[in-house]
Amino acid sequence: MSKNKRLLIILLAIAAALGIAVAVILMTAPDENASSEEPDETVLMYSVTRDEFTRAVVTNGAGGFTLEKTEDGFTVAEDEGYATNSYSTGWVGDKLLAPNASRRVSSPGALAEYGLDSPAATCRVELSGGAKTLLLGNAAPSGGYYMSIEGEPEVYIVTHNLPVYMQRSAAWYVETDVIPSKDDYPDDTDTNVKYVFLGGKARRENVEIQMDPDYVSEGESVTTPYVMTQPIDYPVNSSTAGELISYAPAMTFSECVEIRLTPERLAAYGLDDPDYILIFRFADTQVRIVFSDAGEYCYAAMDGFDAVFKAYPTYTSFLSTPAENYMSRLTFTKALSTLSGLTATTSAGKTYVFRVDHDEDGIIPYCGDLKLDADNFKQFYENLIMTLSEGRTDAVPTEKPYLTLLYSFNDGSADVKVEFVPVDSMRYVYLMDGEGGFFMLKSQVDAIASDVALVAENKPVKTTI
Repeated sequence: MSKNKRLLIILLAIAAALGIAVAVILMTAPDENASSEEPDETVLMYSVTRDEFTRAVVTNGAGGFTLEKTEDGFTVAEDEGYATNSYSTGWVGDKLLAPNASRRVSSPGALAEYGLDSPAATCRVELSGGAKTLLLGNAAPSGGYYMSIEGEPEVYIVTHNLPVYMQRSAAWYVETDVIPSKDDYPDDTDTNVKYVFLGGKARRENVEIQMDPDYVSEGESVTTPYVMTQPIDYPVNSSTAGELISYAPAMTFSECVEIRLTPERLAAYGLDDPDYILIFRFADTQVRIVFSDAGEYCYAAMDGFDAVFKAYPTYTSFLSTPAENYMSRLTFTKALSTLSGLTATTSAGKTYVFRVDHDEDGIIPYCGDLKLDADNFKQFYENLIMTLSEGRTDAVPTEKPYLTLLYSFNDGSADVKVEFVPVDSMRYVYLMDGEGGFFMLKSQVDAIASDVALVAENKPVKTTI
């Protein structure tokens, strides 16, 4: 026999062997693609009426739950004392009255092939005339899960949420919308957030923002309705602080993880020494929520609500925002209408004392006995306000101040001392009442010093910095 013929015979033998192996695999594998004649999602596993339904007892690795019928829906017995999510419990209850599958498995094999001999979850549906027990098996390769009814030969593939819901804990069905919001109050209630605090061991420093008692809404004001009181008294960035004020009471929990917590269980989630603390006040409500960072999400617990929830980063990213991001670049925002006096002292020891009187027509500024041009002094004060910080610094200045400003006010506010201290050839450190640690550009501070000398002599100041 030639070599070519022998090679051909060997190849044909290999092909035949492979064909037999494939046939064996196809004959023994679960036939999940075969189906009955019913279209997808119309294969009913069984159907009972609501009157026949008594309760459903779910057993799973998460502890399981008992679904009970109520007057107008369903509830989870283990969640007594908590509001349950009526959509989820209603969906599961309705589905258990008539569970449907996408298809049956034709000629099913042994239950072990589908994970139904040792199910991941069971659901005993107790009826007035008996009971049916649903078994949950493995995930099907093409999607969904294998399910069957105990004692019946059919195996189904279920692609909707029933298999997922059967693997949940009782706590998962607790209502997650538990953070009070303005929607919980009558329309005429003042639900503006009055106070927000951010703290916790994961933060470098605490942040406290509250309604500004000195806020005025006249056109001359450059302030926002809020002011920072920690880590320093400072104007806030209207954009980032506004997001914090908006997001804090609108935050959403995504899932309840556990209820009826002991101190030990709270500590197990890291909530006895939280990474983050959020407190906010509005209307007649104060809300305090603690968080522990679990990576993909945070665990969260709220005072007065004995449960742990999951909160995803979409709703909690502001917790880690640095304090400086909540600070305005504006360094001083008191309205001119509140100013009664200003003393400016240069590094050379030169001191200028300004007095500001007010009448119904506006301001009447003086430097000593010299009456100053009101519009020129307004421009000078605007230049002070528009001096912008370039970011925070831990640099400790050792030089004496290049310029010191002492502000006095007519609204009962305490005097404010501002110092500009050289730190290098291009920058000064800005301090307010000895605190702050902000960089200021030398060009801006030099312009202020120049303005002080000009306005004191009633000469036009620079119109821009």
